[in-house]
Amino acid sequence: MKTIKYNKFVFLFMIASIACNKDKWLKEVPLDFYSTENVYKTPEQFNYAITDIYSKIPAVTYLTNDFTAPVVGGFADNLYHFYGPTAFGHHNRIIPEGGTTSYFWDRYYKIISSSNVILDRIDEPDVVFNTETLKNQYKAEAMFFRAYAYKCLAILYGGVPVILDEIKEPKRDFVRAGKEAVLSQAISDLEYAVNNLPEVTDLVQDGRLTRAAAYHLLTEVYLTVDNWDKAIEAATKVISNPNYTLMTERFGRRADKPGDAFRDLFIRNNQNRMTAGNTEGIWVGQYEHLVMGTAASPQGTRFYGVWYWQLRDKNNVPLFLDHSSQNGGRGIGFYANNDFINDTIWQGDLWDDMRNSEYNIQRDMIADNPNSDWYGKKIIEEDAILDRGLYHEYWRPIWTKLIPMDDFPDDVIADLATGRTLTTAHSSFTDTYLMRLSETYLFRAEAYFRKGDHGAAAADINVIRGRAKAKLVTPDQITLDFILDERLRELNLEELRLMTLMRTGTLLDRARKHNPNYNGQFASHPLDNYKTLFPIPQSEIERNTGAKLEQNPGYPGGR
Repeated sequence: MKTIKYNKFVFLFMIASIACNKDKWLKEVPLDFYSTENVYKTPEQFNYAITDIYSKIPAVTYLTNDFTAPVVGGFADNLYHFYGPTAFGHHNRIIPEGGTTSYFWDRYYKIISSSNVILDRIDEPDVVFNTETLKNQYKAEAMFFRAYAYKCLAILYGGVPVILDEIKEPKRDFVRAGKEAVLSQAISDLEYAVNNLPEVTDLVQDGRLTRAAAYHLLTEVYLTVDNWDKAIEAATKVISNPNYTLMTERFGRRADKPGDAFRDLFIRNNQNRMTAGNTEGIWVGQYEHLVMGTAASPQGTRFYGVWYWQLRDKNNVPLFLDHSSQNGGRGIGFYANNDFINDTIWQGDLWDDMRNSEYNIQRDMIADNPNSDWYGKKIIEEDAILDRGLYHEYWRPIWTKLIPMDDFPDDVIADLATGRTLTTAHSSFTDTYLMRLSETYLFRAEAYFRKGDHGAAAADINVIRGRAKAKLVTPDQITLDFILDERLRELNLEELRLMTLMRTGTLLDRARKHNPNYNGQFASHPLDNYKTLFPIPQSEIERNTGAKLEQNPGYPGGR
């Protein structure tokens, strides 16, 4: 009985003690898993956090899907979607409730959030770096990513909320800063980045950011704010760097096979400096085939290839046995290059431009079905095709940039003897340019043109044309449209074309002129004049209950 009473006393004492110290007792101290309390304490953990941001970049650039493809040009002047006006690639899908609208908003702000967490925590006193240089490099990478996200948000949406600190509790009172303020923040971040990112010769890992990448991005931001002199200065920092040069001679894998220097730029595994000797890539998204945890490969074949394997001859017999490695894998081609980019911009003296060679734009294909009367013959030259499709979905010229023609990995080939591929042969299976030196030249040419120096603009364009063995231009030929055309010849399917046209204020005019869904070739869908900006996602407006998040003009609720 005495023991029971004693145990009751101890139990009551424990309860009383716990009640007096409940805050301390309820506080969890994680010992064997990561939490906000025990991460961001070592250089390695900050490196992991930055690596995580790198992994977010494909989703807003080259990881082709129904949301990103429109920004590559789905309703711009280079591509069109042939699934009708309700498809993702159409102008009328850009609405406050639309998937593309919220897709980019969400992902850019996730990049900003991750960057802010790093920047808020990296200077805490209990974080020790072996060198200040490494610490500043990590800060510079985070600032680069934040600047990149704000640059893209400003072009797509105009003014947006500027968030510079880690958000640690629910917040519902965001307000939009002006577009100029957003871009000013991007410039501020990039000014730190250019002074603290490493030179490319100091890198030990392909794909990591360098000082040149920051100057390249800074050039674009200065163009966006109409500061031509600063844009020229930033671009020149890259162009005059002896570590970067255009690739003018054959190089890399398959250099011993038929091709040219421009095609070599896009051959699988030819994009990196360390592994391929490529001095033209400034920032390259990394892809490791069949490696767990690597970023997914862009589905260039699937989205920009063609349904050649569905073609029938004029006797209604299939021209091809199946999709194959030699013919470009399993293309479906939701997005098609239009006649303007396939034909018009190459007419006259430019038809022999290297970028228009048979290795870079394939305009014919040899039938491989023995049952067809056209077996072994070129299907275009011999006029063999029964039906190219209402929107030319079954056949059109193939831009090989994103398609490993006759170069697919063995694991996606079902029959090595015939080249027949599996349905998984729909990707590019290689690294992807995020920044390339030729674009730096085109940025500077645009800045020179805007400033009125047409001679300097022509000189920069002629550096690129010289590599392509194309006819050189004269100063009197330089216009903004000319520069935008040259960007298509050089950067089609690489640049985020929609943003380029939004930034230059030319989207509606060029889409109405060149896109077959709006110029009457296939359809004459209207283009709303106010859709020079994306709308603010309706979901963001509705959840922001503590302040008014203004909608862009023209959209429901817009000012």
